[in-house]
Parts: sequence; C-alpha cells; structure tokens
Amino acid sequence: MTRTGTRAYMLCALLTAACSGGGGSPPLDAVSDAGADASCNGPCKISLLAGTPGGRGGVDGVGDAARFATASSLTRVGDDIFVADLRGKAVRRLGLASAEVTTFAGQLLSGAGLRQYTDGRGQTATFLNPYRIAAVGDTLYVADYDHLRRISASGDVSTEGWISPNTVFSVAAHGEMLAIAADATVGLYDTRTGIYSALAGSSTYGIVDGQGASAGFGGPNALVFADANTLYVADSCVVRRITVDTGTVTTIAGRSVNGGAVCGVSDGPASTAVLQRLWGITTDGASVWLVERASAINNTALSSNYGRVRRLDLAADSVTSIAGTLPPAPARPAERDGAASEAVFFMPWDVLSIDKALYVSTDAAVRKIENNTVSTVAGTRVSSELRTPTAIAVSGDYAYVGLAGSNGLGRVELASGVFEQLRAYDETDFPIYYIFAMTAVDSTLYLMSESALFAYDIPTGKTTKLWDLMPATFSPGCLVADGDNLYFGGLDLSVDPYAYKLLKLPRAGGNASVVVRSEAIRVSGNAVLHDGALYLANAKQVSRIDLQTSQVTTAAGGAQGGCAAGVGENARFGQITGITSDGKYVYLGDRGCHTLWRMDPKSQLVEHVAGDKANATFAGGLGREAGLNDPTDIAYDAASKSLIICDSFDNIVYRAAAPTAP
Repeated sequence: MTRTGTRAYMLCALLTAACSGGGGSPPLDAVSDAGADASCNGPCKISLLAGTPGGRGGVDGVGDAARFATASSLTRVGDDIFVADLRGKAVRRLGLASAEVTTFAGQLLSGAGLRQYTDGRGQTATFLNPYRIAAVGDTLYVADYDHLRRISASGDVSTEGWISPNTVFSVAAHGEMLAIAADATVGLYDTRTGIYSALAGSSTYGIVDGQGASAGFGGPNALVFADANTLYVADSCVVRRITVDTGTVTTIAGRSVNGGAVCGVSDGPASTAVLQRLWGITTDGASVWLVERASAINNTALSSNYGRVRRLDLAADSVTSIAGTLPPAPARPAERDGAASEAVFFMPWDVLSIDKALYVSTDAAVRKIENNTVSTVAGTRVSSELRTPTAIAVSGDYAYVGLAGSNGLGRVELASGVFEQLRAYDETDFPIYYIFAMTAVDSTLYLMSESALFAYDIPTGKTTKLWDLMPATFSPGCLVADGDNLYFGGLDLSVDPYAYKLLKLPRAGGNASVVVRSEAIRVSGNAVLHDGALYLANAKQVSRIDLQTSQVTTAAGGAQGGCAAGVGENARFGQITGITSDGKYVYLGDRGCHTLWRMDPKSQLVEHVAGDKANATFAGGLGREAGLNDPTDIAYDAASKSLIICDSFDNIVYRAAAPTAP
C-alpha cells in the first residue's frame, strides 16, 4: 500500500462526511414556482419510517441520557475519564463515580470547517478531528488531524509548536514524554522542551522488524507505554513492541507476510494468533489489552465494524478473546451488554485499564468490562440494523440509503418502512465500502464511494464503475444529476490551500470536465440542483453555483454560526448537512441546530420547518415539538410530496410532511 493511499484510507475511516445530492429532487430545469409541489407550507410533521432511534449524538447528561458522536479515545486523569469525541469535535469528561458526561473543551457538533483550529478556553476553542487523547499529569494532549493540541487543567486549548506534516493517528504518554504515531512513523515529543525526535519507521508502509528508520509499520493506529523504555503499538493486525532507547521494533503478536498483515480470527500462541484490525490498546503490566474490529478489507465473511476485546498475556505469550462476538455477514445484531462472551460491540475504538476493569469506547457509548460482565457506563448502545445511513435517494416506492456502518447499500419501502440490505459490489466483486453520496435518475442509482463513481441498475442490481476519484487528492462531496449529466464535487487536496472542485460527467459516457474551482468553499458538503444552479451545503452557509457562468455566491447564512431564520446572509445555521428541493423551496437539514429549514431561492427567505436546537433526541411531532438529532441527508418524494430524511447518528429514516398528510 502506498503512503498516500494509506493516508487516504485512514482519513476516510476517521471521518464521516455524509454527502449526497438529495436524490429524487426535480431535474435541473424544474419549474421553480411550482407551489403545488411544496412539501410543507408551514411547520412539518415528523414521523418515523425505519430504524430504532438511539446511537450517536452530542448531548451532555448522566449515564444513558448522554450522547457521544464518536467516542474514539480514552484517557484517565484522577477521578475522570476524558473522551476524545471525534465526530463531536470536542473533548468530553466522564465522571467515574457519577457517570456524568460534560463537554470540557471544544464546540460540541460545531462542524468546524477543514483546517479550522481555534485556540481558547473550554467551549470557545474548536477542534477539527480530535481522534486520540493522552494525559501528562493533568494536561491533555490531543491528536487533532495533523495538529497536536494541548489542554490545560483549566480547559485552555492551545496548538503545540510541533506540527506533523502527516496525519497524527495516535498519542501516548509516560512522564513528560509523548509518543506520536503519524502515518508510518513513531516519534517522541518532549512536552517540556517542545522537541520532537524520530524513533522508528519511515515514509514506506510495511510491517518490518528492525531498528529506527529500517523498521516499518503497516498502520500504527494506537500506542501505549508499559514503562519509559517499552512502547506497544497496535499496528494494522499485529502488535509491535518498541524498545525506546534503541528504537528497535519487534512484532510480538499476530502474523505478517511480505510486509502485509495477516488478518483474521484465531487465538493461541502469540506468534501464530491472528487478529482483526486493531483500533485500541492498553496495558496493566501483565497483559496487553486490544480492541479489534472486523472490516470488509480484513474478512468479508464477518459483518463489518463489529469488534472484540483480546488479551495478550505477556508471561504466557498467548492471545485469548475475552469479550465480544464477531457475527457472520450479513448479520447486524444490536449491541448488547451481559456476559462478556455474548456481548456485542459495534465500532469499538479504544480500551483503557483502570484498577481491575476495562473501559471500552464504542461509536456511541463507553462500556465497562468487569468480572466477565459488560455494562454501559454512559451513552447509548446501537439498537438498529439500519447502521449509519449517510446518503439517501428516492426512486419509485423506495428510499435508498448508503450505509457507512454496514459497508453498502440498503433500501426502505416507503409504504411499510421495511428495511432491506442490498448487494452493491464493484467490478472485482468487492463491496463498495463507503457511499458518501447518491442520486436517482429513473431506474438508476448513481453512487459516490471514497474512490469512484458507480451506476447501480435497480432492476438487476448490476453495478458499473463510471469514474475514478483518486482519493489521495480528492475528498468526495456531492453528487447530483440532471437529464444529461452528473455533477460531482469535493475538495481538491492536491493544492494548498485546499479548493472546492465541481465537475461534470456526461451520463452517456465521456470525460469529466471542471465546472468551477473555488477557494471560498472549504467544506465538501451535500448539494441539490434547482432552477439552473447548484445549491451547496457549505457548513454554516448555503453556497450557490451558477452552472452557466460558474459564479459562486452565498444564498443564505454566513461564517458566523447560530440558529435563526432570516433573509439571505442574516439567517444563521449550525451545520448544514442535508439539502434537497421540491421544485419551489430548498430544504436544509441542520445538524448543529437539530432543525429542518426551508429556503425560498427567489427571496432567500429562510424559515423554520421542524425541530429545535434544544432537543437532540428524536421524537415525532409537528414543528418545534419534533425532536431531531442529525438530519444527515434529505430526498424529495414527489409521490407523497414529502421529505425523506436519514439520520446517521440515530440510525433511522423518517418523513417530514404537511400536517394534513396521512
């Protein structure tokens, strides 16, 4: 695997950039004053279609009243566990005795744009992607994409002078020293002097034992110190030990062949045991505890993103499984507590040893393993088989959803709400791993994965690749279609500063051409075609791209966030994620405000439709009585004149319609 390819894979694994074209929206030349087609002329009625509410979110509270967007890393300071909330873009504090969760630093679910880092105290600071966290005394250090952030005991957030040129995947602390994994290297950072020194690895990926730069890593995803001279590394599907004073790297568990990890499921002697991809690691001195997760890349016979906790007994030199089950594909059981061997973990991220217990962070909760029993300390377990729907499009009697958590495509029958998993595989018979965006034209679904555009023929289920996206230099965003063309956009990563690029690809075949390139657009978001223009969800604003002139203007909102109706740039949004059109209005799903908005493109008037910023828990109802979590993407169903919305945090699909709708 190349260095850039691995970085792109890891970045996509860390981020959820749910981006879609509001499939089922009217064609480009739709009549914009079709008042009879308006979905809601006033407040919308919200009703559940499919899935079971519960899962990710951004809510402080005690125990199961709290919500985590993605609890990706844990560290202990005194009587508290500090949690890096990756998608929540914040650092949360969990009281060990009280189970109370509070936001310690960062603006929870702020949706801060790419490359936006703001220092400050507590919730005035912003994080981009706080992935891993470690503590030096009572000071926290956070791996925040390619920055190292420091948080004092009083909550003051600053950016350290050392900034990695690569993606920072993990940090671990011992004394005043931090170990930092960045791409295929591990180095040491002295927090007293601010001096960074390389320890092991190079720019070349591959599992190779050796000393210093002659050693190689396949993907060092998590680190833990056993003592000042011993560092353990969770590296792809193997465990490595680094002797700090010499920089010597040795594989101590798991197998590799020709520099590549052998991934699978097998306990036994450490040298022959087979592990799934490792995401978390900790040690109590006698054992190294590992969190692993199955993936389509590792083993297509297992349902992706389910995980287990494994134990590497250092004295016995053996690996055993102590908690969690890995269900066979395509089963998607709900998460459950109880006996360790029967517990179910979905998307486990990290593990922390405290006294005689292990704490495991999953996407939506912090779980505890003690006395061979698993319990949930804070957050909510995932209960729905409709996992992480990130994109939605309507065709005929069905809403089709792209599933990040289940690796693929599913559909919901609009009349019954019944969910069905579909088979979406590329030309090599490999599952399309992550569908960022989709749109529907007649009986064809157009899909945008992390690496390519595909056409999915609904009657036959046949998938055809249309265009390679080169993920190392292009971050996928929107995908929309008119009668003749596909329009797809995203961030061009080959330039600095990054720029937004919108391209046009003829549906009949041919080459893609650039429609517009703009440095003013900094977020690779959802979009919809309306009356000759493309309206783009651009974090706290809606951008308008004229497809004839390529002119980029602001239709509503601005750099200053908030939650308020208004005209044009006087409207305020938290973070726009979903967007679609019914032919007259453009509808906006706002993750930051837990709200649906309606915008009149002619007058630029933005009005409230449903939800309230104070209620991030899903509940059916009318207007502000309804509770919305993350309206990730929206599609328009012309047959029922309603909006169909997927929520990647609550794992549900729901409908927004006029109060008189059945």
